[in-house]
Parts: sequence; structure tokens; C-alpha cells
Amino acid sequence: MLRLSRKIGEKIIIGECVEVQLVSIDSRGQVTLGISAPPDVPIHREEIQRKIYKEMLKHSTFDRDLLERKMKIIDIMNTIPTGEWIDNGEEGVNGNV
Repeated sequence: MLRLSRKIGEKIIIGECVEVQLVSIDSRGQVTLGISAPPDVPIHREEIQRKIYKEMLKHSTFDRDLLERKMKIIDIMNTIPTGEWIDNGEEGVNGNV
């Protein structure tokens, strides 16, 4: 998992069309993010995405194997301890930007 450090107001860019900005951090440590993306790019909290996948699994018209793999990826991502980073040697890794 790539982790970047950002100050309030700073952004990261994902691909060529998604911006994520750190809007605020409250006294409890809760972070508010602002996300700008084209309307065709779905953006959901993790728990909502899980519900969407589970609903899709109920219908035979969707690729069950693909949805189950996507759900497994979410589970794997949640097992990476805080502080572990993947460093691929590129600028921006480990908060270098």
C-alpha cells in the first residue's frame, strides 16, 4: 500500500482524472477528504462497496469469481499493518512529495 503524507489543503492525484484533497482533521483524528472525479468513476466508502458487491453476488448476471476476488482484495488490504509501505523507488513513495 502506498502511503503519502499530506497537509491540510494538499492533494494527491490518482491516474489522470481523480484528485483527493485533505480538507480537515478534527481533534479526534477523523479526516475529511475531498474527492474530484469524473461522474463515471464510482467512489464509495469501503463498507458501502462491500454491500454493493454482496448485492451483485445475489444476481447471477454478474461474474461471481470477479466479485469474490475484489472482496478478497479489500480483505487483504485491511490486513496490512499501519506503517508498512511498498516502496517501488518512484518519487512520491513514503511521503516524499
